Amino acid sequence: MGGVFLISLSALTYELVLMRLASVVMFYHFAFLAVSLALLGMSVAGICIYLLADQFPKNKAAPQAFVSCLLFSFALPLALVAVLKVPPEFELSLRSLTTTEGLGFVLVVCAMALPFFFSGLSISLILTHFGHVASRVYFADLIGASLGCILIIPIMNLLGAIQGVLLIAVLSAGAALVFAWAAGERKRVYIALAAGLVLGLFAAFNANQGLIRIGQVKGVTEEEPIYEKWNSFSRVAVYASDPLSEDLERMSILIDGYAFTAMVQFDGDLSKLEPLKLELASLAYHLTDKKDVLVIGSGGGSEVLMALLFGSESITAVEINPLLMDIVDHRFADFSGQLYSRPGVVAVVDEGRSYIRNSDKRYDIIQATLVDTWAASQAGAYALTENYLYTKEAFVDYLQHLTDDGILAMTRWYVDNPEEMLKMTSLALDAMDELEIAHPEEHIVVARREYLGTLLVKRTPFSTQELQAIEEASDTFWFPLVYTPTRQPEQIFVDLVNSTDRENFHRAHGLECGVSSSTDNQPFFFFCEQTDTLIFLITIVSLLAGLLILAPLIASRGRSLRELVTGYSGALLYFACLGAGFLMVEIVLIQRFVLFLGHPVYAISVILFSLLFFGGLGSHLSGRFGPERRGSYQKGALLGLVLLLGFYNLGYSGFLQTFTGLDIVYRIGLTVLVLCPLGLLMGMPFPLGIAAVHGREPRFVPWAWGINGTLSVLGSVLAAMLSISFGFTLALLVGQLVYFVALLAALFWPVR
Repeated sequence: MGGVFLISLSALTYELVLMRLASVVMFYHFAFLAVSLALLGMSVAGICIYLLADQFPKNKAAPQAFVSCLLFSFALPLALVAVLKVPPEFELSLRSLTTTEGLGFVLVVCAMALPFFFSGLSISLILTHFGHVASRVYFADLIGASLGCILIIPIMNLLGAIQGVLLIAVLSAGAALVFAWAAGERKRVYIALAAGLVLGLFAAFNANQGLIRIGQVKGVTEEEPIYEKWNSFSRVAVYASDPLSEDLERMSILIDGYAFTAMVQFDGDLSKLEPLKLELASLAYHLTDKKDVLVIGSGGGSEVLMALLFGSESITAVEINPLLMDIVDHRFADFSGQLYSRPGVVAVVDEGRSYIRNSDKRYDIIQATLVDTWAASQAGAYALTENYLYTKEAFVDYLQHLTDDGILAMTRWYVDNPEEMLKMTSLALDAMDELEIAHPEEHIVVARREYLGTLLVKRTPFSTQELQAIEEASDTFWFPLVYTPTRQPEQIFVDLVNSTDRENFHRAHGLECGVSSSTDNQPFFFFCEQTDTLIFLITIVSLLAGLLILAPLIASRGRSLRELVTGYSGALLYFACLGAGFLMVEIVLIQRFVLFLGHPVYAISVILFSLLFFGGLGSHLSGRFGPERRGSYQKGALLGLVLLLGFYNLGYSGFLQTFTGLDIVYRIGLTVLVLCPLGLLMGMPFPLGIAAVHGREPRFVPWAWGINGTLSVLGSVLAAMLSISFGFTLALLVGQLVYFVALLAALFWPVR
C-alpha cells in the first residue's frame, strides 16, 4: 500500500501546484481546469484497463504500476513546460478550438493531464486486481491525498511552483521504488533510484540556472522582476518602478501577475507625500479629523501612508498576504521606511472580513481600495472562490464597527458602465435596510476620478458641514461627484437609491450581474459573466464525460454490452452519484469555511485534509465488515450521510455565529472535529461498492473507478453553477440529494 500512498500524495500535490501555476500564467478559470484534468486523467486510466484487460493481468500489476509511476515522474517536467508555453490571450469559446491557437491549447491540456493518467493507471491497477482489499487500497489513496493537502503549504512557501513540481517528480519516483520492491525485482529498484537521482539533480540545476522559468504572464511577456517569491496562495513579483507614477517614487508589486499594488518611497517626511491627497481614495480624510483607521487589504501601504499624511493616530493595516508585509517591512525596508513598524501602525496578517468579525473595536474610517480576488488560491478557482468583503453581511459588519460619526470608504472601478459602483451602492443600501437605518439616501456619497469610484457610507446622515467639505475637496482635487444627498448629477444612482426593488433595477438597466446584492450565501460579487463561461465548461466536460462513458459501452459490443446495462445499471448509477456527491459537498464546504477560518489556505487545507483523511479511515473501517454484512453497512453509511448533510446545512449559520470569536487554532481544531463523522461516512460507500462488484465481475472495477471520476468532474462544475445561481445552501442540498439517489440505487439495484 506504500506505493498507492506515495503516488496519491504526489498526484494531489501536483494538482494543487498546477492550480497555482495556472492561476499565474493564465487566468482563474483555467486554474479550474486542473481539477477537471486530474479527475478525467484518472478516469481515462480506469477505462483503458477495462478495455484492455488482457494487457493488464494480475501477475503484472506491480511491475506495471512501477512503470506508471516512473512515467508520472517524467511527465511532470513535460507538463510544466507545456503550462508555461500556453497560447497567449486564448479565447474561451468552442469556436476558438478550431484555430491554430486552439489546437495548441488542446496539446497543452493533454500534456497537463498526462501525469494524472499515469497516476490513475497505477492506482486503478491495484484496485482492479486487489478489489478484495479495496478498503485498504482506498485508505492508502485517501491518506496520501490528505497529506498532500498539507504538503502543498511548505512546498510552495519554500520552493515555489516550478521547483515544487520537480520535487513531486522525485517523490513519485519513490512510489516507483516501492512498487519495484514489492515486485521483488532488484533491477527495477535500481532504475527507480537512478530516476530519482536524475530528477533530483535536474531540480537542483534548474534552481541555480532557471532553465524552466515563467516567461509570460496572462499572455504578456514578463520583464525580469527585481524580487520574486511564492507562497501557498500567491506569487508576488516586485518591479523597480511604477511607470504610471509621475509625482512619487513607487515600486510596482504584482500578485499572480495581475493584481496590482504600489509601494511608495518614504523616508519619514510626510510633507513629501502631499501628492497622495490627489488620489480619490483620500476623499474620506477631507471631511474631519479621523484618528482611528482600519485599512483592509493594505498591500504595498499607499493607504496607510495616506492615513498618516492626514494625521491619523492609530492605523490598523490588515493584509491577507504575509509576503507583502515582508516586502514592505524587511526586503525593501530602506525604500518604504519600514512602514508597517512605524509608531501608530499595527500590521495584521489576516483576511479582512474575518478580522473585523473577531474585533470589538470601532473605527473612524474603514477603508478598502481595489481589494480583488482574481488570483486563484490553492483550490480557489476550483471552488470559484471570491472573498467575503463584498457581501451584504460584510457591509453590516463594517457599519457596526464604525464610530457614531465614522465613515466606510470603498473604492472600486468606475467605467462607462459603472456596474461595480452600482453593486457596491446596492450592498450599502441593503446593509442599511438590515440595520433599520431610516432615509438611507442621506447616508451615501459617491465620487469618481478617471477610472475609479469611491463610495462613502455613514451610520448617521452626512451633515451640512461634511457635505460642504466634500464639495470643496471635489473642486480642489477634481473628484467629480456622482451622488450626494444634495447634488445628484448621475440619474442612474438616483434611480438606484430610490428603487424599491433593486434586483429588478439591475436587470432593467441591462447590467451583466443580474443579482443586485451578493450575500455570504452567494459571495460572487465579481463573477458577472457566469453564463458563457459555465456553459462552455459544462459543454466541454459533458462531451468528455460522454466519450469516456459511451466509448467503453460501444466497445463492449453484443452480449457483454447488454449484460453491463442490465446487470450493472444500479452500480453505474451508484458510482456516478458517489463521484458527483463527493465533489459537490467538498466544494461547498471549502467555500463556506473560508469565512469561519479566515483564510482561503486554511479552508482548503483543513477541509480537504479532513474529508480525505477521515474518508481514508472510514474506508479502512469498512474493510472490517464481513461480506454478509457489507450491504447493511453500505446503506447505513449512505443514510447517515444524507441525514448528517441536512444537519450541517441547517446548522452552519448558528455554528458560525457561536464559534467565530475563537482563536484560529481552536477554529481549525473545531472544524476538523466537526468534519470527522462526515469524512468517515463519505469514505465508506466507495470501497464497499468496489468490494461488491469485484466479487461478481473484477473487470467492472476500472469501469466503476472511471465513471466515479468522470461524474466527479461534472459534480464540480454543477456545484459551481448552483452556488453562483442559487447559493451554497441549495448547492449542498443538491449534494445531499445525490447521495440519497446513491442510497436508492443500493436499496433497489444492489450488486449481489
